[in-house]
This record gives sequence, structure tokens and C-alpha cells, in this order.
Amino acid sequence: TCPIINTVHDLCFKYYQETFSLKSKLAFNYFFKQSLTISDAIICPSNFTKDSLINFYSVNPNKVFTIHEAADDFFKPIEDKNKIKALLLKKFGINNKYFLVVGNVDHRKQPHKIINAFNQLLKKNPNILLVFVGPNKLKIKSNKNIKILNYVHDDSLNFLYNGSIALIFLSLCEGFGLPIVEAMATKIPVICNDIPVFQEVADRSALFVKNEQKLYQAMKKVFENKNLRIKYSNLCYQRSQFFSWDKTAKETIKVYQRVLERKI
Repeated sequence: TCPIINTVHDLCFKYYQETFSLKSKLAFNYFFKQSLTISDAIICPSNFTKDSLINFYSVNPNKVFTIHEAADDFFKPIEDKNKIKALLLKKFGINNKYFLVVGNVDHRKQPHKIINAFNQLLKKNPNILLVFVGPNKLKIKSNKNIKILNYVHDDSLNFLYNGSIALIFLSLCEGFGLPIVEAMATKIPVICNDIPVFQEVADRSALFVKNEQKLYQAMKKVFENKNLRIKYSNLCYQRSQFFSWDKTAKETIKVYQRVLERKI
């Protein structure tokens, strides 16, 4: 009996159904299309999600709006490197250089491909680490070079970003890719899967990879080449300035106002 604004974060259940539980697939198949039909406006976090929605469900483009997400303000560069090292050692036992992976540890994020690429790099660099942050849904086991941290509070996550060589985000599908923007805001390089939504979010500021071997090569370059790290750190930080929750809020309010004024 009142106007409805629906936020659709992603359509990964359409692209990679095998990565979702039967319960989730049933819920999406039975209720998702209906939710679109009764919506007066739909907000998507990326043009990729918007285009996918229109393609799969023939939704009226005039009622779909792209509003990008952003990193929270506390994700920022920390200049005191000694402070970072001290906290990482005390809280997580990290005292070596490491690559960071943020998000659910599940099949869609391709953790095994990341581990395989990392193991190649490990042959000549036996002291480096690979650190996963997020629910360990695949029950991957830690060892002396791979740390599984599960959930980490955002304050600590900011330190983990700042202390890392680079973020690796190899997800097959996302609606936006929030860890990419968080990493960029902390001024660290990003290595991510070469898919349209990440190209939209990172633009030309990230290293894009198409397969496991390309991932290994990108990790090797970033690890060995300080100038390359500095280059992509600066590019990432510049790109991060494009996103802000203040901007997101203002654009969201505009959609609500249009719906209330019946201008859609």
C-alpha cells in the first residue's frame, strides 16, 4: 500500500547457480522476480548489476538507478609503519610480508586458485604469507605460510590492508566489490579478476588477471618491483576518491524523493 524501493546487490545467483545452496536458489527463483514487479524503483550498486537486471528480467530501465557503494572513512592510509607492524605481530602473529584476501572463503572467490598461484611464488620466497579474512566456508586449513583469520573487526582490517603487499580479489562475480574500494582507500595495490564489474569499480587503477598463471605473474611483479607497487598504490588511492558514502546517501535520497513525488 506504499511505494517500494528495492536494492538489488547482485545477480550472481543467475551467473553461478552452482555456488548457491538449494534453499537460496529456491528463494531467488520464487520471490525475486515478484519483488522486482512490485518495486517502484530499484537501486543497483553498479552498472554491471543494472544491465544484468534489465537483461535477465526485462525491467523498465527508467526505474533502475546505479548508486555506487564506498569504503567507510576509517579505511585510510596509516603512515606509522612501525605501529602497523607492532599491531599485526601482537594481534595476528604476522611478522612477514603478505598478500591479503578479504571476503567469504567460498568457491565463488576462487581461493584454491589464489593458493596455487601463491605456492608458485613461495618456491623462491619461502617467508611470505597469504592471509585470508572472512568466514572460512571451505574449511581451508592454516599452515606456516597461509593464515585464515575468519572475521576481523574493521579497525583491525584497516591495519591488515595497510600492512599488506596487495589485495587479491579473484571473485567470479560481485555486484560491486567493496574490498577493492576499501583497499584502494588504504593506498595499497589491488590485483583482481578481469571481469566487467571490477573494471567499472577499479577502472585503470588495478592489475587485472584472467587466470591462475596471470595471477602468479602479477603477484610476482608486485612483490619484486617496489616502483610498480608505488605506481599502483597511487593510482588506487586516486580512484578511491571517486567513491564516498556521502555521495551514495545524496543519490539515494534523490531516488526516494522521485518515488514520493511520483516522478518515476
